[in-house]
Amino acid sequence: LISLAIAIVNLLPLLPLDGGHLTFGLIEFIRRGRPVPRDVYERISLVGLVLIMSLFLIGLNNDLGLKGASSGAALVLVFLAIPKS
Repeated sequence: LISLAIAIVNLLPLLPLDGGHLTFGLIEFIRRGRPVPRDVYERISLVGLVLIMSLFLIGLNNDLGLKGASSGAALVLVFLAIPKS
């Protein structure tokens, strides 16, 4: 049952996961082999990574039983402050 749950989560269309790579492969197939521009790929992968980290922090916050909105929000803001290159 746990393996099935992990497989379903892994197929979500977020780029750090396998589902995101499958989605981009499908997009390239639809575009007849033209790759997605690198800057678009990087932006979408950053959004996916931030979403996954946010879900991780929310789950960690729930597991530890921390009270208050500032405990998890401060950690999310740290990940959003990644310098842009």
